[in-house]
Amino acid sequence: HTDVDARVNPDIHYHDHNELQAFNTDGFDVAGTNVWIHDCNIWNDDDCIAVKEQSSTSIHSPCSENMLFERINASGVGLTIGSIGPSASHTCVRNITFRDSTMYNTFKGIYLKSRPGALGHTGEITNVTYQNILINNASQWSIWIGPQQAGYKDACSLLWPFVPG
Repeated sequence: HTDVDARVNPDIHYHDHNELQAFNTDGFDVAGTNVWIHDCNIWNDDDCIAVKEQSSTSIHSPCSENMLFERINASGVGLTIGSIGPSASHTCVRNITFRDSTMYNTFKGIYLKSRPGALGHTGEITNVTYQNILINNASQWSIWIGPQQAGYKDACSLLWPFVPG
Protein backbone atom coordinates (compact mmCIF):
# COMPACT_ATOMS: atom_id res chain seq x y z
CA HIS A 1 0.00 0.00 0.00
CA THR A 2 1.45 3.34 -1.04
CA ASP A 3 -0.10 6.71 -0.14
CA VAL A 4 0.65 9.74 -2.28
CA ASP A 5 -1.13 12.47 -0.36
CA ALA A 6 -1.31 16.23 -1.01
CA ARG A 7 1.86 16.28 -3.08
CA VAL A 8 2.71 18.53 -5.99
CA ASN A 9 4.55 17.13 -9.02
CA PRO A 10 5.44 13.63 -7.78
CA ASP A 11 6.84 11.22 -10.40
CA ILE A 12 6.55 7.57 -9.36
CA HIS A 13 7.90 5.03 -11.81
CA TYR A 14 9.25 1.50 -12.17
CA HIS A 15 7.52 0.38 -8.99
CA ASP A 16 6.36 -3.20 -8.38
CA HIS A 17 3.59 -3.66 -5.82
CA ASN A 18 2.69 -7.27 -4.92
CA GLU A 19 0.11 -8.08 -2.23
CA LEU A 20 -1.89 -10.85 -3.84
CA GLN A 21 -3.86 -11.99 -0.79
CA ALA A 22 -4.09 -8.82 1.25
CA PHE A 23 -7.65 -7.48 1.30
CA ASN A 24 -8.22 -3.73 1.75
CA THR A 25 -4.73 -2.83 0.57
CA ASP A 26 -4.92 -0.40 -2.32
CA GLY A 27 -1.87 -0.31 -4.55
CA PHE A 28 -1.65 3.50 -4.70
CA ASP A 29 -4.01 5.90 -2.90
CA VAL A 30 -3.39 9.20 -4.63
CA ALA A 31 -4.46 12.74 -3.74
CA GLY A 32 -2.61 15.75 -5.05
CA THR A 33 -1.79 17.90 -8.04
CA ASN A 34 0.30 17.21 -11.15
CA VAL A 35 0.89 13.53 -10.34
CA TRP A 36 2.59 11.16 -12.80
CA ILE A 37 2.69 7.43 -12.04
CA HIS A 38 4.05 5.26 -14.83
CA ASP A 39 5.68 1.95 -15.74
CA CYS A 40 4.42 0.11 -12.64
CA ASN A 41 3.20 -3.41 -11.88
CA ILE A 42 0.46 -3.66 -9.26
CA TRP A 43 -0.88 -7.04 -8.08
CA ASN A 44 -3.27 -6.81 -5.12
CA ASP A 45 -6.78 -7.57 -3.85
CA ASP A 46 -8.17 -4.03 -3.75
CA ASP A 47 -8.06 -0.87 -5.88
CA CYS A 48 -4.87 -0.92 -7.94
CA ILE A 49 -4.82 2.87 -8.17
CA ALA A 50 -7.40 4.89 -6.24
CA VAL A 51 -7.59 8.62 -6.93
CA LYS A 52 -8.95 10.30 -3.81
CA GLU A 53 -10.09 13.83 -3.02
CA GLN A 54 -7.69 16.23 -1.31
CA SER A 55 -8.02 16.67 2.41
CA SER A 56 -9.75 19.86 3.49
CA THR A 57 -6.43 21.09 4.92
CA SER A 58 -4.43 20.85 1.67
CA ILE A 59 -2.41 24.01 1.09
CA HIS A 60 -1.65 23.22 -2.56
CA SER A 61 -5.06 22.87 -4.19
CA PRO A 62 -8.62 22.20 -3.11
CA CYS A 63 -8.86 19.52 -5.84
CA SER A 64 -7.05 16.35 -6.75
CA GLU A 65 -6.21 17.23 -10.32
CA ASN A 66 -3.93 16.93 -13.32
CA MET A 67 -2.89 13.29 -12.92
CA LEU A 68 -1.49 10.90 -15.50
CA PHE A 69 -1.24 7.15 -14.95
CA GLU A 70 0.33 5.25 -17.85
CA ARG A 71 1.88 1.94 -18.76
CA ILE A 72 0.42 0.20 -15.71
CA ASN A 73 0.12 -3.62 -15.56
CA ALA A 74 -2.26 -4.64 -12.82
CA SER A 75 -4.71 -7.10 -11.32
CA GLY A 76 -7.01 -6.24 -8.43
CA VAL A 77 -10.17 -4.15 -8.21
CA GLY A 78 -9.38 -1.61 -10.88
CA LEU A 79 -8.01 1.68 -12.08
CA THR A 80 -10.25 3.67 -9.78
CA ILE A 81 -11.59 7.12 -9.09
CA GLY A 82 -12.94 7.14 -5.55
CA SER A 83 -14.72 6.63 -3.64
CA ILE A 84 -15.60 10.30 -3.90
CA GLY A 85 -18.36 11.91 -1.88
CA PRO A 86 -19.67 15.44 -1.47
CA SER A 87 -18.44 17.69 1.33
CA ALA A 88 -19.23 21.07 2.87
CA SER A 89 -16.11 22.52 1.18
CA HIS A 90 -16.91 21.01 -2.28
CA THR A 91 -15.01 17.86 -3.12
CA CYS A 92 -13.39 17.80 -6.55
CA VAL A 93 -11.38 15.41 -8.68
CA ARG A 94 -10.60 16.55 -12.21
CA ASN A 95 -8.31 16.15 -15.21
CA ILE A 96 -7.37 12.52 -14.59
CA THR A 97 -6.01 10.27 -17.37
CA PHE A 98 -5.32 6.54 -17.36
CA ARG A 99 -3.72 5.29 -20.58
CA ASP A 100 -1.77 2.50 -22.24
CA SER A 101 -2.41 0.04 -19.41
CA THR A 102 -3.47 -3.60 -19.02
CA MET A 103 -5.61 -5.26 -16.35
CA TYR A 104 -5.20 -9.05 -16.01
CA ASN A 105 -7.81 -11.29 -14.30
CA THR A 106 -9.14 -8.28 -12.44
CA PHE A 107 -12.36 -7.94 -10.44
CA LYS A 108 -13.22 -4.63 -12.08
CA GLY A 109 -11.22 -2.79 -14.72
CA ILE A 110 -12.39 0.80 -15.01
CA TYR A 111 -14.02 1.80 -11.73
CA LEU A 112 -15.59 5.15 -10.76
CA LYS A 113 -17.24 4.99 -7.36
CA SER A 114 -19.21 7.52 -5.37
CA ARG A 115 -20.29 7.62 -1.76
CA PRO A 116 -23.21 9.45 -0.16
CA GLY A 117 -22.92 12.78 1.65
CA ALA A 118 -24.94 15.15 3.77
CA LEU A 119 -27.71 17.34 2.39
CA GLY A 120 -26.29 20.54 0.92
CA HIS A 121 -22.79 19.14 0.44
CA THR A 122 -21.35 19.20 -3.08
CA GLY A 123 -18.71 17.49 -5.15
CA GLU A 124 -17.61 16.82 -8.71
CA ILE A 125 -15.68 14.33 -10.78
CA THR A 126 -14.88 15.91 -14.15
CA ASN A 127 -12.71 15.31 -17.18
CA VAL A 128 -11.67 11.70 -16.56
CA THR A 129 -10.16 9.82 -19.52
CA TYR A 130 -9.42 6.12 -19.89
CA GLN A 131 -7.50 5.61 -23.14
CA ASN A 132 -6.12 2.39 -24.61
CA ILE A 133 -6.93 0.22 -21.58
CA LEU A 134 -6.91 -3.56 -22.15
CA ILE A 135 -9.00 -5.53 -19.68
CA ASN A 136 -8.35 -9.27 -19.81
CA ASN A 137 -10.89 -11.53 -18.07
CA ALA A 138 -12.68 -9.27 -15.57
CA SER A 139 -14.50 -11.45 -13.03
CA GLN A 140 -17.11 -8.82 -12.09
CA TRP A 141 -17.37 -5.81 -14.41
CA SER A 142 -14.99 -4.44 -17.01
CA ILE A 143 -16.49 -0.99 -16.40
CA TRP A 144 -18.34 0.04 -13.25
CA ILE A 145 -19.63 3.56 -12.61
CA GLY A 146 -21.74 3.96 -9.50
CA PRO A 147 -21.92 3.72 -5.73
CA GLN A 148 -19.11 2.07 -3.80
CA GLN A 149 -19.63 -1.61 -3.03
CA ALA A 150 -23.02 -1.79 -4.75
CA GLY A 151 -24.43 -5.21 -5.53
CA TYR A 152 -25.19 -6.56 -8.98
CA LYS A 153 -28.89 -5.76 -8.62
CA ASP A 154 -27.94 -2.07 -8.88
CA ALA A 155 -26.23 -2.47 -12.26
CA CYS A 156 -27.53 -0.46 -15.17
CA SER A 157 -26.83 -0.52 -18.86
CA LEU A 158 -24.82 2.23 -20.49
CA LEU A 159 -24.91 3.33 -24.10
CA TRP A 160 -21.42 3.93 -25.45
CA PRO A 161 -20.86 5.69 -28.77
CA PHE A 162 -18.20 3.15 -29.76
CA VAL A 163 -16.36 0.49 -27.79
CA PRO A 164 -14.04 -1.54 -30.03
CA GLY A 165 -14.38 -5.30 -29.67
